[in-house]
Amino acid sequence: AQDATINLAGGSVASKQISDAGLLKVNSPTGIFDWQGTIIAGSNNSSAKQGKIHLDVASFGDSGLSGLNSKLAAAGFTDAVSLRQRQGDVALAAGDKLQSSSFSLIADQGKVSVDGEINVSAAEAGNVSISGRNGIVLGTKAVIDAHSSKAGAEGGAVLLNTVHADDVGSGTLDLANGGAINLAGGAGGQGGSLHLRTGSGSTNGSANISAINASFNGADANHSQLEVVQVYDDQSVINAANIAQWKADAESFMAAVLPVTNSSGAGISTVPGIEVRGQNDLTLTDKWDFIDWRYKDASGNKTLPGFLTLNAGKNLNINAALSDAFATDSIPGQANRLYQDMLQPGLSWSYSLKAGGDINLANSYLAPSPSNSSSLVKTQVVVRTGTGSIALDAANNIQFVADAKNASAAAAVYTMGTTGKYTKSDLLAGLVPGVPVRQAGETEASYLNRLDPALVGDLLRFGYLDESRIGTLFQKAEFPTQGGNISLHAGANINGIATGQKISDWLVRSGTLTENNRATLWGINISGDRSSQTGDIPAAKGIRTFNQNVGALGGGNVTVDAGGDITNLSVMIPTTGKPLWNSERNAQSMAAKQCAHQWWR
Repeated sequence: AQDATINLAGGSVASKQISDAGLLKVNSPTGIFDWQGTIIAGSNNSSAKQGKIHLDVASFGDSGLSGLNSKLAAAGFTDAVSLRQRQGDVALAAGDKLQSSSFSLIADQGKVSVDGEINVSAAEAGNVSISGRNGIVLGTKAVIDAHSSKAGAEGGAVLLNTVHADDVGSGTLDLANGGAINLAGGAGGQGGSLHLRTGSGSTNGSANISAINASFNGADANHSQLEVVQVYDDQSVINAANIAQWKADAESFMAAVLPVTNSSGAGISTVPGIEVRGQNDLTLTDKWDFIDWRYKDASGNKTLPGFLTLNAGKNLNINAALSDAFATDSIPGQANRLYQDMLQPGLSWSYSLKAGGDINLANSYLAPSPSNSSSLVKTQVVVRTGTGSIALDAANNIQFVADAKNASAAAAVYTMGTTGKYTKSDLLAGLVPGVPVRQAGETEASYLNRLDPALVGDLLRFGYLDESRIGTLFQKAEFPTQGGNISLHAGANINGIATGQKISDWLVRSGTLTENNRATLWGINISGDRSSQTGDIPAAKGIRTFNQNVGALGGGNVTVDAGGDITNLSVMIPTTGKPLWNSERNAQSMAAKQCAHQWWR
């Protein structure tokens, strides 16, 4: 109403706000958002969050996004801004500046044109997500600023998506006119993520994208990707036969992929996207393992992963494992001894799981026994990857489904990053690039003691531990980095399971903090303990798993957001540390990898 007032400002004491501003949520898919009254959503307390808005309407009104933006800014909606217009084009005019901590825009049946500035820069930058069914156009003076200013902080993330939600086509992603996207991290921090998402072009192997003449500053090379999506519509069951066919389709496309004209200044890798949709329920019935789904990078090596989207109109049922980055393998230097679920080096797939109803995560399924492939055994359902991200988005509930006969049985959702590429033996042999080599006549102790731990920390998989003694003198453990982010969003409830597992079941330690020639470590072990017989794969008593619902085990952020209740949900974000000192060194140095923080909304 014209004279109405909505006050979302935080609570105050003695005229000083002491709590965050609130959220305005408007859902009117067939209506027009006609803002005539007064909305107060700001805060005069710099430590409190400003207002959030979630708008889902047919139209933003006669003045469009530009007019809406000026009212958002005046009202104080500068925290999370999520806008969806069901009909018509959306444009941010030149000279307009949209400022928020994170920004999402969807044009269901229109094109998105950006000629102004979208700014989510901060000490730790936020994310920008833009989806336009009929295309996205960046103008000559368009700016998307997602840079971080805090030392060591990672840059933000930008997603530009033109894949149709209502059919298998896509709009054109038009970056030919220029524009600029800034994803720089803070001093010493990693660059942010650039994700360009569209469908195939009219020519075999092409993408529905223009020449890239926009400038991209600070984007991380490992996370600057053009995802070319193949949509598989009207599915209900995902089984081994489907998976094999989709793998062949992805390989065929990537074998024929054509280069995109790119003058952005950033290396952008073209990778496959697979989107599986079901109008009703969609169920994964067989294990889907992406460990050997890799594609050629600019050097011709098969290192590039892709993106998977599962989108159910009603319920999404995960009744088998969805996995990447893990394999049955040996520790370097111990080729005759195999372990299950060994973390692999390199980049990993990302998953987006969506449901118009519930996301149901079964606790177990039947899979071949590691020690006898002809025998089926109950196996934990996992949704896991390494450096990739995992997003679960349910309109209703996210449900970790319990087992009435086994209270500790539960699915697990986790990322674990990747390993260092080199070992102590590689270091001593002078095979680690960028690290000073050992001089003739120099003792091992003297050499190791003069190296800078900050230089070798991420490069050495086990620090200064002798890899041949992992599993005997030292605990079998990994010290992963670059782990992907995890987000759980439910319109209603998120129901976890209190499994009773101890952290020490998977976060293992070895040694003590004393100078007694025994190095100390804290690492992740989900691969099992050393088997008593050479060549055996640890099973039964030797196995270790992560069974505490959700974990960012190698770095990464975890965001949990529910419209209703969150019950019995564990979220684990551990710290690992590996030894980077020699026993002859008086001053000990521990390279501890502090994984990212847990965020609750």
